[in-house]
Order: sequence, then C-alpha cells, then structure tokens
Amino acid sequence: MVRQISRISSLFGARSLLPLSLVAVLVVALIIIVLFESRLNSNVIGGVRANLSDISEQVNNQAQGRLTSYINSLRFLFETPPISGLSRAKANQGVDPVDGTQYGQWRRRLETIFVAFLQNNREYEQLRVLNAEGMELVRVDRHAGGVHVIPDASLQNKHDRDYFKASQTLQKGEIYTSPITLNREFGKIDYPYRPMLRLAKPIFDDAGQRFGFLIVNINAYNLLETFEAFVPTPYELILTDSQGYFLLHPDSEMRFSRDLNPEQVWSKHYQVAKALSRQFELVVDTYHEDKLYYAFNRAISLSNDALSGRLTATLMAPRSYVKELAIGRRVSVYSFMLIIGVLFLFVVSILGRSARNSMALAKEKAQSAAIIHGSQDAIIGVSNSGHINNWNRAAELLFGYDVDYAKRHSINELTLVPEHDLKDLVAKANHGNNTLTFDAKLPMSEGESRELFVSVSPIIGENKQALGVAFIFRDVSIEKQAARKIRQANAELEKKVAIRTQELQKASHVKSTFISNISHEMRTPLNGIVGTLNLMRKEPLSERQKRYLEMAEVSVNGLSSLINDVLDLSKIEAGKLDLDISSFNPINLVESICSSMAVKVQEKGVEFIIDVIDLRCQSVVSDPHRLSQILTNLVNNAIKFTDRGYIKVKAYSRLKETGELEFICEVSDTGIGIAKENQAKLFSAFSQATSSIAAQYGGSGLGLSICKELSELLHGKMSFESTEGKGSCFTFSMLLGQQDYQLMATEPVLQDVPCCVLLEHPEQQACVEAAISRLGGTLLSQEIFKESLNQQGTETHNLPQVLILEQCHALLMELDSRWPELAENHDSLPRVLAFQKSAEQNKSLDNIVLEYLNNPLLFSELMQKFGGGKSLVLVEKYQNVDEQRSLGEEEMKRLQGARVLVVDDNEINIEVAIGILSDLPLEFIKATNGQEALEQLAQYGEGHQVDCILMDCQMPVLNGYDCTRAIRAGKAGDLFINIPIIAMTASAMMGERDKCIKAGMNDYITKPIEAQRLFEKVCDWLLSTTDGEGKPPKLVASELPDLLSNKDEEYVWNRKQALNRLMNNEVLFGEICQMYCESTPTQLDELEAAIDAKAFEQVRQLSHSLKGLSSSIGAIQLQELFLSLETEAKMKNSDKLNQLFKGVKPCYQALISRLQDEPISNNEAKNASL
Repeated sequence: MVRQISRISSLFGARSLLPLSLVAVLVVALIIIVLFESRLNSNVIGGVRANLSDISEQVNNQAQGRLTSYINSLRFLFETPPISGLSRAKANQGVDPVDGTQYGQWRRRLETIFVAFLQNNREYEQLRVLNAEGMELVRVDRHAGGVHVIPDASLQNKHDRDYFKASQTLQKGEIYTSPITLNREFGKIDYPYRPMLRLAKPIFDDAGQRFGFLIVNINAYNLLETFEAFVPTPYELILTDSQGYFLLHPDSEMRFSRDLNPEQVWSKHYQVAKALSRQFELVVDTYHEDKLYYAFNRAISLSNDALSGRLTATLMAPRSYVKELAIGRRVSVYSFMLIIGVLFLFVVSILGRSARNSMALAKEKAQSAAIIHGSQDAIIGVSNSGHINNWNRAAELLFGYDVDYAKRHSINELTLVPEHDLKDLVAKANHGNNTLTFDAKLPMSEGESRELFVSVSPIIGENKQALGVAFIFRDVSIEKQAARKIRQANAELEKKVAIRTQELQKASHVKSTFISNISHEMRTPLNGIVGTLNLMRKEPLSERQKRYLEMAEVSVNGLSSLINDVLDLSKIEAGKLDLDISSFNPINLVESICSSMAVKVQEKGVEFIIDVIDLRCQSVVSDPHRLSQILTNLVNNAIKFTDRGYIKVKAYSRLKETGELEFICEVSDTGIGIAKENQAKLFSAFSQATSSIAAQYGGSGLGLSICKELSELLHGKMSFESTEGKGSCFTFSMLLGQQDYQLMATEPVLQDVPCCVLLEHPEQQACVEAAISRLGGTLLSQEIFKESLNQQGTETHNLPQVLILEQCHALLMELDSRWPELAENHDSLPRVLAFQKSAEQNKSLDNIVLEYLNNPLLFSELMQKFGGGKSLVLVEKYQNVDEQRSLGEEEMKRLQGARVLVVDDNEINIEVAIGILSDLPLEFIKATNGQEALEQLAQYGEGHQVDCILMDCQMPVLNGYDCTRAIRAGKAGDLFINIPIIAMTASAMMGERDKCIKAGMNDYITKPIEAQRLFEKVCDWLLSTTDGEGKPPKLVASELPDLLSNKDEEYVWNRKQALNRLMNNEVLFGEICQMYCESTPTQLDELEAAIDAKAFEQVRQLSHSLKGLSSSIGAIQLQELFLSLETEAKMKNSDKLNQLFKGVKPCYQALISRLQDEPISNNEAKNASL
C-alpha cells in the first residue's frame, strides 16, 4: 500500500494526491446516497409495521391470557357446593334433599365464599347469582375499599340488562362474555367510572331446568392499563368494540364513548387514506387537522359472538414520527459515511505525509552527513561487532588515520584511547540503551597528552533495535585547564569567606553582648536620674527650679526614647524582639494614643483629626504595645514635619470574603512631603530624606525603620504616598484571622435625630458628620439651620435637636443673644455642644447652657455623650479605676511596719526606690549584692519578718538570679522560701522576663523605673502577703467561710463609696453598673475555664481585671476575693484557686441581686444623659 501510494505520489506529486482522493470519495458517496434514498421510505415504513404488529400481538396475548384466567375463576366459583345446593333447596321447599341443608344456609355459605374470593382478587368487583327471572339472589360487592354482602332489600332485578338477555340463550356449560361497559347501578352510570367486563354462566337444577345465572363483574381498568403499558411513545393505541365505540383512546374525552358519548365512533373520526398491506393502512384523523397515521389493526376475541365478543386494537404511528425515523436513519448513515470518508482521507494524508517524510529523510541524511563531516568533534560510527563504518574529518585530524585505513579496522585495533576497551563499551551502550560518558587521555608526542570527553550513544533503528554505536570525542584540554583555575580561585575565595563569616559571627556575638551590657549600664544611671527627678518633684521648688526640672525631664525622656529605639532596632535585627500578644480594644488604643498627643499638635496651630468611625471591631488579638509604638512614631513624624493644615489619623477595618479582617491605620498630613528621589531610603535605619532635614528637624532616623520592622513582625505591612510640598500619608495594615477579632455593632443612639455641625475645618467637619451618621443621626446644612432660626411660630421641623459648633464660632454669640426669642417662637431648642481644644477655657454665655466636646473628637466620647455608655470602650476605661486610686486608710494600716529588702549594687538606685516608696509606712533594708542579701535575711527570724524583696539582676559577688535561686532553696531560711521577689532589671533583651520568672522571681519591672508602676507592684505584693504585723493576709482560702459569712450589706456593695469616687454622678454610675452586669458573666466563665486548665497567667489577668471592675462599683467582698485569686495565681496554687472560686459565685449572685434592685435603670441613665 505504501509503495503504491509512493508510486502515485511520484506520478502526480504528493500535494495532488489528497484532492484526487477527495474526488473519489465524493463519487462513491453520491452513488451510495442515490441507492440509499430509493429504499429508505419503504424500509422505514416496513420497520414501523413490524413494530406495530409485534405490539398488537403482545396486546392480544395479554387479553387472551387474562380472559382465560377470568373464565377459570368463574368455573371455580361455579363448582363450589353452594351453587348446586341452592337449586336443589329451592326445588324442594327450601331444604336440600342431599344433606338436609336449608336454602338460607347455602346462601350464607355462598356469600362467605364470594367475600373471601373478592378479598383475595382485587380485579373482581362483584359476584352475583340471579334467578331465571333476573332477580338477584346473592350479591357481594367491592365498595369503598371493602367487600360487602348486599342485603335483600337492596337486591335488584336485572331482567332488562343486555348481559342478562344475552345469558338467557346460554346452554349448559356455555359462558357469556359481555362487552366492556361502564358499571351502572339502578340504571345510572356509577362514578367514578368503572369499566366492567361481565362473565355469566347458567345454573341448571337436577331436573335440567334453568335455575339462574352466576355472574362475575371484573373491573377492566387494570386490563386496559396493561394494554397501554405495551405501547411505547410515540405510538398510540385505540381500542374499539365491535360497533366502533372507543374503549381506549389517546384523547381521554373519547374513552368509553358507548356509555358517555355514543356519537363518537371510529368511522366518524378516522378515514382510510391508503391501504398499504393486510391490516396496515394510512389513516386520516379528521378531528385533528387531518393528521396522518400509519395504523395496524388486530382483532381481539373475547367470545364466539361476532357482534359483542370482539374488540379491535389499532396501533398507530404518526406520520411525522416515521419521517423523523427516516431523518434519523439518514443522519446515522450519512454520519457513518462521513466518518469513513474522513478516515480514508486521513489515511491518504498520512500515507502522503509518509512519502514526503521519506523524501525529507533522504534530504536530512545528506545534511547530517555534511554536519558530521564538518563537526569539530571526532565522530566515529561503529557496528555492533566493533567494525568502523563512519569516520569524519575531525577524527582524521585528532587520531591521524585517514578514512580508508580506519574503515578497514575494528575500533580496538586502532587503540584510540589505550586505557579503555572501546569494544566493550559498544556492548554496554547497546545493552543499557543509554548514553555513556567518560573522560580519557590521548597520548601525544614528546610525552604530552590531550584530555578528551567521550560520549558513547547507541544508534537505534525504526524497530528499536540497536544498529551500532556512535563515538564522539571532544578535545576539552582548554576547558579542563580553565576549570582547574576556577576551582583553585573558588577554594581561595571560600577560605576567605569562612574567615569573614567567623569574624562576622564574632562581631555579632560582641554586638549582642555589648547591647546587653550597654542596656544595663545606660539604664542604671538613667534610672538614677529619673528617680532623682521624681524625688525632687516632691520637694518644695521655686518656679525657676520647676522649669529647670521640666527641662531635665524632657532631656531624660528624649534620651530614654533614643535608647529604646536603638535597642529595639538591635533586637529586631537579631530576631530577639518580644511580642506580647493579647486581646485589646483597637478603638480605645487609637483614641488614647492620639488624644495624649493632641496638645502637642494644637500648640503648633495644626488641626488634629481622629477618625475611627469605620473601625467596626471591639477587640483584636495582637501586640498593643508594638501597635502603639508604630502609631506614636507615625504621629510624631507628622507633628515634626507639619506646620500648617492638618494631621489626620484614620483607623478602619475591612472584612474579606475569606472571613479574615484587615486592620488599617492611616496617618496623613499636609506637611513638607518627601521628594520622589528620597523616598527609596525612607525606611533605612539612621537615614532621613536629606541632611538639611536632619539638621532642621532633628531626629535619629530610626522611627520609620522600626515601624516597618515592627509591622512585618505583626504580619502586616507599611506603605506611604507623598508629594513634596503637599504632604504625606503613611499606611499600616495587618491581617487578622477569624479567631483574632470580634466585631461590634454600634447602637444608633441618634436614630433620626436632626443634627447640625458648624466647624471651620472641612476635614474635621466631614469627620464629625460621618460620626453622627454612624450613630443614626440626620444632618441639616448650615443654610437650612439659619433659615430655621428666622422662622416665626412654633414650627420646628427644620430646627436641629443637636448643634455642634466651635467655641469661637461667630454664630455662637449671636445665637446666645437670640436664645430667649427662639425659646418663645419654638417648642424646643437644640442641645448646643461646643468643640473645645485642650488649651481653651470654657466660654461664658448669658443664655445657652453649653456642653463641651473635645477637639479632636473621640468617637467613644460622642457615644457616651448621647447615651452610648454601654459600649465596650467605656467598659475598658473604667477597668483601671482601681489601679489609679490611692491607698485607703485600711490598706495603709495593713502595710504598717512591713519590711522591704532593696538589693542593688548602685546606691543611687537604692535611694530612688526607697524615695518612691517613702509615702508608704514601710521599713527598708539595703544590700549591695546577692551575698549580702542572703546574710541580711539570715539575721531575721520569726519576730522580724521581711515581706518583700526588690532584686537587681546584674550585681557583683552574687547576681540576682543566683541569689533568688538560693532563697528559694532555703539558704536564707525556710521562712523566706516563698517571699515575693520583684526583679529590677536594666536588661531589655528578649527573654529577660522569662529568665527572671524561671529563676524564681515573682514579678518584673524594667529600668528606668516608673514611680507609679513600682508603687503599684510593691503595694499589690505586700497587701497579698501581710496585714502589717507579719501575719498571713486576711483573704486566704482557709478563711473563706468567714469571708462568705459576712452579710454586711456595705461589704457586699458599698454604693456610697463608689459614688464618691465618681463625684456623685448617678448617670455615670448607672451606666457602669449596667456594663458590669453585661461584661462580667463571660469573664467569670473564662476564669473558671482557666482555673480548670491551670492557666495561671490567664487566671491572674482575669482576676486582676475583675478586681478592678468590682472596685469601680464598690463590690468590696468580690474585690478582695479576686485579689486573693490573683495572689494565688502568681503562686500557682491550684488547690487554693479552686477553693476560692467556689466562694465567688454566691457572692457574685448576691451582688447582682442588689444591682437589679437598684432604682437607677439604664433607660433612666440614658434619658438623663440626653
């Protein structure tokens, strides 16, 4: 075949072969189509006739089978004893002469048989025995789902029914089969319609006289359904009786036309258009637009009666269906032809391509031979036996043998590379069917040699058999020499890199040691300076001295900030920066940081805007300290470089489709901006945009670098946009997982309240208006407000209920002068709130009672002002009430005489610590190193208790860590094994706190020491361990029953004391109580779970928070319980924690009961605030 194609292609050309084949295919296809179309219609119609004939045969078989079953059932009933017994008893005065059975007994037996038969044969509807006159003697019916014996009073005379008349002519043994008609009762058609087939058999007595008839009524519905089940779509079945009435018809209105519509018969509906063959004809449906059908007729015999005992089943196929069959057959045949034609053309094209490939192969062989001959590599073709059959020009030059000489020898005879058996390599390459490579040396004259790279590749034929091997010899002497030089250079370089790496590691270690030491060495004197300044502030000072003191504090704070920046950057670079991940309120964080910096901004005459309106989460999980550090640095930068315009801090959240929350904070300003060429180095450490900026504005150039590093540590990112001369916008964002945030819904406390805002700065105006809209308020423009002021009468629909304007606004004085007039002309006047900066004094007005809002506006303040005091922000604000309070008389009494051991190698630091705590009634002991501290403790016994130790960590002789371990080991006496030890460390490196706790210390404070922080920690630990006389504290778990038995109402809830703290502000107190009731149940559940899980740090934090909340509302009993829980959590005493928590629940319930009875409700508080 291929040879023939090749010959044809050589005669006609490879490109003309495909068109010729296409013409041949078209001619053959045309012949096939003509023959196919000439026979298509007759074949399709013949197939349809065969299908209809088969279906009609199945219908007839089904009818005959069911009819046989019905006749057998009739004969079975006829043979039952009561049938003959009835005739005998009737002929003998009601008594059967055979066995003496009475007529009534036979009748009842027959009824019983009939009932049982109907119950077991669902098709049978009625069984009857009629006498010779047509009167029913016995009748059992199926009705309403049951089988019933018809009483005598309901028996009917059926002498006028056609099936009775026909049965009168029956001879003994004959059976009458009625046409299928609808059942009638009392001369009326029964509904629902029941098509009935009736079988009758005459009953004769012993004398041969006709006694009556046994009649069986069969519901033909199932029989007709089985006929239809044999007929698939789209064929149709029409069943007619001997007179042409329809029994079955696709149109339900035509069914049972004998009884329901006698005018509907076959001859009126259908006309024969053409007789096609025996029993098969083309008919026209005159009632449905002369639709044509192919019809096949089959007679179904029910009895020998030609008039009533025959049915005609007509199977019809729509002519449109037959046409569809013809089309389908055309599609299948023509598709098959198309596939065959395409396959033929495909084969022809493949063969043509093969011919073209053969020609191309010959061409390529010629090209390959030219390439091999011209290759610079020596290429040698070798047969499987090792004989050389190809030898190129490069091989002649490399080995010195010409082609003719080489081809007369085998590969081994020429000894091309003496150290390798090349013939053996031929066998290996063919066996493994892969390429072999190796390096070899070719000896040259005068003791020299060339380095070769040898490749041995099998030559595979079309049948995948090895035809031989190709040897490729490449001279790589120059490359090898270059590689040796490179390896030598790399070795020297790696040696230098190793030395440099060792030097860098040593420098890194020295740097870390230096940072650790310099942290301690710088913070220790700084602690002394800060402490001394704090002590000086307590002394009476002149105004000049106070100013000098403030100048010193500013310098110290600047130095402390610079030290912290350097240490933070060093820790970040070393990967040793601690992150303190916790849950916090981001709104509270942003507002508290920004509000503390507002005075500094406003002193420069710059507008400050805080926008947290779209920050829709009440808590996030991150590091609040590092987030504060980022925000503080960004705002400080904006303040430094902005002398006019505004600074805006905008924080908002964005919920993603994945369920994650993006927290975004933008700090924008209208400052000097950054030139495009200087923006690339903005986040580099110790660098600023230009040297002139550094000279003019100062700074170390660390702030933005630290911000960027911190943002990446928090899994966030930092970006900025800036235009020189217009300002900058720095953006920090971080992505929070679904478990790391909690959304909040803001209560619309200004729902539909009309408000008007009159502020000079457009950005501030837009921010305040957005906040009001967020709280549900509606905004009125300044023009509408002024129009409403000039309205006469009492219409107030354009007068706002809330007016916010700046304290210096010109309209305020005009409004104050017109206030009495407005009061007369309007039913109600607006609530006026003045926007007041930190340094401004309250404005005195004659008529208006002003309320004040801070500038910049805090969203939480606005919510509180208009009754939103239930927000989480306010809860957090009051959580620290207890931490900020001063000690009461009872607490001072408990501290009386407590002793504190201060251990530090720096005398100044010892004096600073004692000076900070000098307001407390304490006794102090000093030690300059750990060994001296142990000796001091050893001097004290039961009568001279030491209650707390302030321990420096880095000291000569014995450092703080080892000293603490010695105390915990009992080397200072068993009395001090559990004494509270607070670390005072100047180290700022990561893990310092864990190192202190691991050594056995209870708490931790860094230098330079904050006076308030040291004061609080010492008080907390002393109050938890002593009552001033060296005795155990009052609130220990062993005395819990005494605590719970205290029923003093003020001990449970000291309302008066809590109100005094809030300056008797009943509204605020009501809000705090409401927040306490809402927030504490969840915290108590978390506390219980933490105790069960022995999460002592979480127990301590929750107890501390609940202690502060309880203190803020005057719940003294609960406050002391939570204080005890906090203390035991620090000691990690699980048993006492469980015992104490059992007492918390009843105390908490008692407090809640008292709060619920409190007359001030939240609604009253809200109304009071509005």
